[in-house]
Amino acid sequence: MAERTGVLLTASFGRGHLTAALAVKDWCERLDPGLELTMIDYFEQFVSPRVNRVTQVVYVQAVRHAAYLYGLFYGLTSRVAPDSRSQRRLNRLGKSAFARFFEKTRPDIVVCLYPTPAGAVSELKAEGIVDCPAATIITDYALHSQWIHPHTDMTLVGAPFMRDALIARGLDPERVAVTGIPISPRFAEPRDRLALRREWGFATDRPLVLVMSGAFGMMGGLVDVLRVLRELPDVQAVFVVGHDRRSKRRLDRAVCGHADRMRVLGYTDHIAELMAMADLCVTKSGGATVTEAMVSGLPLIIHRPIPGQEHWNMRYLVENDAAEATRGFSDLRRTLTRWVRSPELVQSKHENVCRLSPPDPARLAAEHIVRLGRSTG
Repeated sequence: MAERTGVLLTASFGRGHLTAALAVKDWCERLDPGLELTMIDYFEQFVSPRVNRVTQVVYVQAVRHAAYLYGLFYGLTSRVAPDSRSQRRLNRLGKSAFARFFEKTRPDIVVCLYPTPAGAVSELKAEGIVDCPAATIITDYALHSQWIHPHTDMTLVGAPFMRDALIARGLDPERVAVTGIPISPRFAEPRDRLALRREWGFATDRPLVLVMSGAFGMMGGLVDVLRVLRELPDVQAVFVVGHDRRSKRRLDRAVCGHADRMRVLGYTDHIAELMAMADLCVTKSGGATVTEAMVSGLPLIIHRPIPGQEHWNMRYLVENDAAEATRGFSDLRRTLTRWVRSPELVQSKHENVCRLSPPDPARLAAEHIVRLGRSTG
């Protein structure tokens, strides 16, 4: 039986929250075998399964078809004060149900990997209902007021600029730590790049481009990417479209006649291998994806970046010369052609990506959480 227990409160809107939760759980239980952590989808368990499903669909459709409006909403809510009426209303989502759960289970630590539970837990701590330490892990390279709450004991962030900004907004410096965004340790494992290519059936002497559209196919412009790659006969490519079956069918038809150098995959557990053997990646800029690329040393072309948190993730990499962003077909063609024809440019981006890469983000985050959990004995 575990000596101590804890909960990881996450959400199924995007892949990054779940990826971070799994990585942190694994490392926490390795570092402290007496600690047992349970992952909980906050919306599914404490708000409503139906609301959770509807919200997932709305989120995906908003990002796919109304990205401008989503970005506008993100911007308008980015500076909402923690004590404002609108923020308190948001904090009520699932709050009473989680309070009942807490009083029944009495975990020794609560870790929030999504903004909504972070607000609810902060209020419950202020009310004396939650009396254990609470941590928040921000899963993007962006600052949004929904993540920032006064009664959180520790906030873990992806980069130094985020810590500086949180301190400037009033957080205690002792309660903010830079860890990087937690991801699976598989991305840091040393791998034989050429052996991987041979194993997957790719040539070792031609550029290999990895194209990732996200778990739910939310990167727009996949057809644009394919058109450009078909114009570059010496380039190999592998497309990963996640659970987006419609895009997979379209791409399967479109790569006919190019199967010797192009491959289309749906959901796969081999992203770490694919990143290890690719020269560059064309993708959207989710927090988990860009961190996995950084740890893998993989330069990024971010095509049609989504407004909101992914814009800020993109901006972080572009400002550090580890990525470039493209929007239309002509922009993508020009950038991708320049990259694949200039190994020196790709090597420069690779070096910048490696410089940004956090050393072991999941372990660093777990060390802070284990220490925090032990602080109350």
